[in-house]
Amino acid sequence: MRHFGEDNIDYLTANREFIGQDWLAFLCVHQIRFFIRARNNMRITFANGEKVKASWLLMSQPLNQVYFHPKIVYLDKTLIYLSGLKYVGQDGKIDYLALLSFAPGHLSLELYKNRWQIETMFRAFKSAGFNLGDTHINDYQRLDTLVKVLAIAFAWSYNVGIYLHQSVREIPIKKHGRRAVSFFTYGLDTLTEAFLNAIGPVIDKAISLFLSCT
Repeated sequence: MRHFGEDNIDYLTANREFIGQDWLAFLCVHQIRFFIRARNNMRITFANGEKVKASWLLMSQPLNQVYFHPKIVYLDKTLIYLSGLKYVGQDGKIDYLALLSFAPGHLSLELYKNRWQIETMFRAFKSAGFNLGDTHINDYQRLDTLVKVLAIAFAWSYNVGIYLHQSVREIPIKKHGRRAVSFFTYGLDTLTEAFLNAIGPVIDKAISLFLSCT
């Protein structure tokens, strides 16, 4: 805000760690649009004083159907709007995505999904791909170089995955409504197989996609 001005902030998204009375009040005072995930056990207060858990409003909703609570509610002393959906998590159990926002908006879930791409990248860098957390490098310059290389590798795998999905074979959709694998995993697995087995045509196409990353 100090460097770029409030008018240049379109909206802010954040995960459920970034919840707090002072923080949300600050965003509201400055009229900054936000879409922040609430913890399932977080209690909101209706105008009549009744308090319920945020997830309670979503329990009766159909799976994967976006719900917008029609009235403004309180979180502590801050007035906010709430939306969300009920979905099946990766562990196969029912979970809830409750979003707090500054104003009612039917794009809340769509805008929040943009933030989820960051989580996809984190997983790719760590447990779902490159295992960056296993490195024993502690020299800053070498670690900096490694992260740069992984950033290119991530973009490369992602582009290959999108190309395969659009032009070769679509990723199947499972019963819970999500793709069987991510674009990143699809691309990384294909690149790995191509280079280990010297699959020429795949490598040739992969190289052209690699150049688009650099």
